[in-house]
Amino acid sequence: MGYTLGTIRYIIKAPIAQPINFFKYGGFFYAVLRAIQAGPPNLIFNTLSDVVPVLLTYIFTRYLPPTSATDVLIPIVLGAVVAGLKWRANV
Repeated sequence: MGYTLGTIRYIIKAPIAQPINFFKYGGFFYAVLRAIQAGPPNLIFNTLSDVVPVLLTYIFTRYLPPTSATDVLIPIVLGAVVAGLKWRANV
């Protein structure tokens, strides 16, 4: 019970204390999810025209500044959840 409660506290309190760290950590996961969404439905790249939208979406999501509040909040939440679960797995 203690580890589960610690995981929940980690996921909730840590991003409030240090949101920049979780934004950087979760940005990768957000960019990968967005790139997968931009790809072809079967995820098999037959031509270069299949790869270009995926690559551009990844680059725009990962390396350009966020343009809306959701582009800031989603990476923070993803980073907090992944980091919390990773912390729980290592305890």
